[in-house]
Amino acid sequence: HVDLILPVSVLSDAFQSELSKLWDTQTFPYVSIGWGNQEFYTTTPTWADLKPGTAFRALFTPSASVLHLSGVA
Repeated sequence: HVDLILPVSVLSDAFQSELSKLWDTQTFPYVSIGWGNQEFYTTTPTWADLKPGTAFRALFTPSASVLHLSGVA
């Protein structure tokens, strides 16, 4: 899993327009772009929720991947 945090201002106008539909880009001027295992992202909101089986499957089995976007202040 990898997250990159970028200023919204460096993104294309089209991407900025789409992000502004998701959140106020003035309040959250950065975007965190993450990529990783779908099960991990959808069942593990915090590290405390991580289960050994989820970690094993994410690391060692073929599985679906997702892109995760969130605003950062």
